Amino acid sequence: MLITGSFDEAGSPTISLRVSGERAAKSYTGIVDTGFSGFVALPLIHAQGSVTLNGISKAGSILLDETTTDVLVGMAFLRTFELALILTDTTVVLHDREETLEALSPFMQTGPV
Repeated sequence: MLITGSFDEAGSPTISLRVSGERAAKSYTGIVDTGFSGFVALPLIHAQGSVTLNGISKAGSILLDETTTDVLVGMAFLRTFELALILTDTTVVLHDREETLEALSPFMQTGPV
């Protein structure tokens, strides 16, 4: 899987995703926040739900926070979807974790973990 994102006006890496709950689904642009250890955070409440990314849906705990308008995509999201985050100064890419580790292993001293 290869997902491309972009940077928002503040310079934060973002991706497009679809969040589904018991009653509805909605598309969002989420900030990839490696300091957030959760799955997905949305403004307002807390619920169990699913996220669809590139046609693949995964369930997770979604924190809905009334103190922000930002949608955050955390480390649990990357782990659940088994994705690697690749950033440059102009590009945001989410790529299959195993394929990324395999491609990088010649450059790593110890190889993939």
